[in-house]
Amino acid sequence: MLDPIGFLYSYLFWFHSLFSMACIIVYHFFIPTLKSPEAYFWVGKGMAVILLFYTPKTLYIITNAIAILLRRLKCLPASRIISRTASGIAVLSFLVIFYEITWGRCNYKIEQQQVCIENLPDSFNGFHIVQLTDLHLGSYGEHYPSIAKLVKEVNARRSH
Repeated sequence: MLDPIGFLYSYLFWFHSLFSMACIIVYHFFIPTLKSPEAYFWVGKGMAVILLFYTPKTLYIITNAIAILLRRLKCLPASRIISRTASGIAVLSFLVIFYEITWGRCNYKIEQQQVCIENLPDSFNGFHIVQLTDLHLGSYGEHYPSIAKLVKEVNARRSH
C-alpha cells in the first residue's frame, strides 16, 4: 500500500498527464471555432501554460526511464547520475520555456540582407525593403509595447 505522500504524488502525476492530453485534444477541436483575437489570446496563453508544465515532465519521464533501466541492470552509480540529470533537464526546459513565453517573446531579431538582382534598373539602387514576419501579435492581446521599439529600430536603419 502506498503511503499518503506517494499516493498524492501518483495521483498528481497521472492527473497532470491526463489533463494535459485532454487540453491538447480539446484545443484541436476548439481552435477552428474561434472568431475573435481575444479568444486566440486566451487559448494561446492556456496552451503556453500547459506546455510549460507538460514538456519538462515529458523530458523528465523519458530521461528517468533510462535511470530506471540502469537501476534494474544494477548500474547504480550511473542510474543516480541519469536520475539527477533528468531533474536538471526538466528544470532547465521549464526555465527556457518560461523565458520564451514571457520576456523572450519580445526579443525581436533584425537582420539586414543585401540582394543582388540582375538587370535591375539603376533607379532601384540603394532601395530598401522592410519585411516584418512571424511576430505572433495575435498571441499576445491588444497591447504591444515592444512594437514601438521595433518600429523605431527599423526606421533608424533607413539611414544606412
